[in-house]
Amino acid sequence: MANFECAGCPNALDNTMSLQCRQCNDNYHVACTRISIQDFSVMSPEMKSSWICDVCRCKQPRGDNPNTPVRNSPVDMEFVTQRVKSRSTCSCLSANNVREIIRDELRNIFSNDLHPKIQEKIHLPHLKLPCRH
Repeated sequence: MANFECAGCPNALDNTMSLQCRQCNDNYHVACTRISIQDFSVMSPEMKSSWICDVCRCKQPRGDNPNTPVRNSPVDMEFVTQRVKSRSTCSCLSANNVREIIRDELRNIFSNDLHPKIQEKIHLPHLKLPCRH
C-alpha cells in the first residue's frame, strides 16, 4: 500500500493492518474500524475487499422494516420546521482545535467576568487585607 493517510485518524497507514472501503475507497487502520484484530486476521481476502466503512454504511438506505410506523395521511407542512442551511460535510475538530477553543473561552471569562470582580474586591476601601512583615 502506498503512503496513504487513514480516513479515521491523521496517521499514515502501514502495509499490513488496514482496510479499504469498497464504496468510497478510503483507507483505514484496523484499529480505527470496529473490527477487532482477531476478526481481521481471520477475514478472507474476499471479505476484506467487500468491506464497507461506517460512513458509507450509514448512507445506505435501510432495508424493509415492518416495525416502521406508517403515516395514514400526508404531513401538514404548516407545523414542520424546514432546514434552511445545508449541513457541513465535516464536523471534525482536532484535539488542538478543542484546546484552543477552551483556552479562548477561559481567557474571555477571566478577562470579562472574573478579573473586574477581583479588581473591585482589591480596591474596596473598607476591605483591609492583613499585611505580612
